[in-house]
Amino acid sequence: ELLNTKAVEGTGYVTFSASSEDLLRIAFLGQSIERVISIIDEFESDDIISEMTTRAPKWPIQKPYSTWCSRSGDHDFSSSDVYSTFAETIGNPSYKVKAGSIAVIIRNNHCFVGVDIAGVDTSKRDYKVFANRFSLKGPLAYCLVRLTGVKEGTVIDPYSRDGTIAIEAALFAKGQGPNKFRTREFPKGIEKVMVTPEAKKLKVISSDSMNSNLQAAKKNATIAQVHREVQVRHYPVQDLDWRLNEPIDAIITSVNAPTEEFWKVAPKIFEESGI
Repeated sequence: ELLNTKAVEGTGYVTFSASSEDLLRIAFLGQSIERVISIIDEFESDDIISEMTTRAPKWPIQKPYSTWCSRSGDHDFSSSDVYSTFAETIGNPSYKVKAGSIAVIIRNNHCFVGVDIAGVDTSKRDYKVFANRFSLKGPLAYCLVRLTGVKEGTVIDPYSRDGTIAIEAALFAKGQGPNKFRTREFPKGIEKVMVTPEAKKLKVISSDSMNSNLQAAKKNATIAQVHREVQVRHYPVQDLDWRLNEPIDAIITSVNAPTEEFWKVAPKIFEESGI
């Protein structure tokens, strides 16, 4: 979406064509991304280690180099076996993750080998200083926001907790991205690709019945520099049907505790909000 290009979806990943600068921009601005990899080889095999042993000498890897591995699926080998294969075929690697590290991503019998563009885990959120034990991870909260399809209007999280959902909605609306204060962790030249998308006309309300949660949401929003975009309000969920005096385009929340209480008032909220 940020690059206005088509992508091919896989299990836990997408692949697309882009320049190195565009990949760095995706890594910096993306809210649903953990890593961005420039692929140098891709293959499927029932015996990934043997196939990797055959292919590894042909990979354009310059020494010294570092590597890391992400693996999911049912395999008869471990990530340590992947590292051993690299050591035997290319040379002993470093395991310090940084921009330019060789990434090995294995999903079932599908393997990608590539260059880690940013060298940082872009799913982490520095603004989550005042966290809640029920808090969602930033990328998951962002995905909830995008699943609504709302790009303008008003959205509310009635169970704000530490404000993660509201903050992710505000970052999306502002076009800021979650890594504004992590530029030192990114490769040199990141300033050249920090062109933010056009801002959306989205009003974000973060509501909760507990003052401690409201304070946490306010502080985290301030750290993320979206305190002007997030309106923090003390609305108990049972009062939302009469406290909200404006149309609501989407209710985005994660209900962990008072589900019975929420679903008692939810139909009335949906009806009176025009959802």
